[in-house]
Amino acid sequence: MTVLNAIGAIAATALASGSVAALVTHFLTNDRERRSLLRQKAEDLYVSVEALETSWSIEVVSLKSVVDGVINYNQYLDLIIERGKKDDGNLNRRVDMLTEIYFPSAVSDLNAVRDALSKYNRLVSVHKEAYRAGQADGFSWHQDFAPNVGAVSAAFANYKRVVVRCAQSSFTPLRVRT
Repeated sequence: MTVLNAIGAIAATALASGSVAALVTHFLTNDRERRSLLRQKAEDLYVSVEALETSWSIEVVSLKSVVDGVINYNQYLDLIIERGKKDDGNLNRRVDMLTEIYFPSAVSDLNAVRDALSKYNRLVSVHKEAYRAGQADGFSWHQDFAPNVGAVSAAFANYKRVVVRCAQSSFTPLRVRT
């Protein structure tokens, strides 16, 4: 019986070792795949935020031309409409979706961008109404718009830093072989 016991013990040990190895491999593979997916989504989010900020920056430059008297509001709106044809709103939805699904801890930073954009947009609306009434001469780019533009730019910069941290936290550290 000792030979049978020894064979049984060896078989049980081999079976247990194989099961543990398979389980560990499964979890390591799943973790690696999850990290890879998160890294890819963080990169997609960063590129989308960059595109959104660039689009907004083009709008700011166009509005500055209105405030400075270089173009009129109709020309400005034509530029906005033309740009809008290229971006049908998918960019905003993509940023929202990637943030809310994959990086919920960054939602408050995205909300800070939204809040800064809302304040900027309210100022644009006030300027537009004053422009229509022929009273836009009292607006100064430096005094009225620059602080809001700076706040939006800072919110975008902060949000992009958060996205970078999300991407960096998804990297699998490399082991150095000695």
